[in-house]
Amino acid sequence: MSHNITRAQLLMEHRRFSAAVELLVLELGANPNNADALALLAICRSEMNDNKEALAHIRHAIAIEPFNAHHFYIHALISLRMKDVKEAAQHIREAIGINPWSADYFEILSAIELENKNWEKALEAANQGLAIAADHTGCLNRRTTALIKLKRPEEAYDTINDALEEDPEDANTHANTGWAFLERGEHKKALKHFSEALRLQPGNEWARQGLVEALKARFLVYRWFLSYLFWISNLKPAVQTGLIVGMYLLVRVLGNISAKNPAIEPFVTPILVVYGLFALSTWIAYPLFNLLLRLNRFGRHALDKRQTVGANLLGSTLGLAIVSLTAWLVSGIDAWTTPALVFLLLAVPFGTMLMPANPSRRRFAVLAGAGLAGLGLVCIALAFAGHASAEQTLNIFFILTVVYQFAFNFYFAQD
Repeated sequence: MSHNITRAQLLMEHRRFSAAVELLVLELGANPNNADALALLAICRSEMNDNKEALAHIRHAIAIEPFNAHHFYIHALISLRMKDVKEAAQHIREAIGINPWSADYFEILSAIELENKNWEKALEAANQGLAIAADHTGCLNRRTTALIKLKRPEEAYDTINDALEEDPEDANTHANTGWAFLERGEHKKALKHFSEALRLQPGNEWARQGLVEALKARFLVYRWFLSYLFWISNLKPAVQTGLIVGMYLLVRVLGNISAKNPAIEPFVTPILVVYGLFALSTWIAYPLFNLLLRLNRFGRHALDKRQTVGANLLGSTLGLAIVSLTAWLVSGIDAWTTPALVFLLLAVPFGTMLMPANPSRRRFAVLAGAGLAGLGLVCIALAFAGHASAEQTLNIFFILTVVYQFAFNFYFAQD
């Protein structure tokens, strides 16, 4: 092995990926078909969030050494980071086919099955990895997650303890433990493990996200909301969509029946109101509790820049909605109900449009939010002008806000 590669590996161990890249590029300049250098360069690029470049390097390495299982493993790892689960599954199975004795490979297979919400298969893959290496921390973590999803908490906590005993200084294990406790509703224990994970590895984003959720879970209402999120996230995508669309269609049917049968309206109206409040609360609950953290002198430090700006935007729209509602109550001018409703609905896009991790999808979300804001201002102007089309424009604004939320759930928020 060349001196450049040896030094690059040492730098990678200390997470100095930029410096490692320089050495690997030098090595490839002298030997462009060095598959080991290409594989290491792919890992560095992926760690630097340049996954497209990483894929190009690892594909080149596979072309040079098509029977090297480790190259297929790296390809699967990068694909999984890019949320290309199908591609990741294909390559990790290639790796296992070449070398079925690596626990690392079964950890990735378990992670893929967790992404696909195949909890039993995820557990099986983790167990296969542990049969090869009983102390493999990654497989222990995947096994824990699968057992939590399968509602087998006692086995899950035994596995957590095994992982912590094996490596009590592993940040990912503490983060995974925190999420396990959080899903069970034990936010205080979760907070402890997230804090420990961040002490061990301050840049651990998985732990930081968990810390934010654990802090928000101090509020009872948010704990209920979080339980709902865990429940629905454990469902298959088709089931999630069917449930949401089914609830919406049921409400529409009840609304039509109520309109045609005034006698049952007093019974149907509360259902419609509760559904409306539930839908709105699920849309803005995440940024709303970020806003509460933003107002807390300690909690604000847990939020990243996008979460902070999102919380500020949400606070502004809700504040304007309250001002407009107050103006209506004081003046009795009905036109003030329009800005109250517009700003309340704008809390939906303004609170969430900065959340997508994917930059291009985040830009689309921001553009959609800006478009809704522009239409909302038109609604307000028409209302105060007493224009005949004011109500129709407001209805269009409402429908487009609902469309935005569906787009957010099924496109913008996907990585």
